[in-house]
Amino acid sequence: MRCGAKRYVVITEAGGQTKETIVKARTAIEARKVIRKQYGPSVPIQNVYVLPEEQAQEGTMLS
Repeated sequence: MRCGAKRYVVITEAGGQTKETIVKARTAIEARKVIRKQYGPSVPIQNVYVLPEEQAQEGTMLS
């Protein structure tokens, strides 16, 4: 992980369904950029917040 990076949860909505994705990034803006590169600029992002340390898992994480 890069220096200063945290795990962010990005909540998106597509087709009436809400999806939570865990992203490693330094800031919330970088986390939004990762999601936009992955899913395209038309996906609406509802919320971005820092994942607490005790809930962090390596399973479904984008970087």
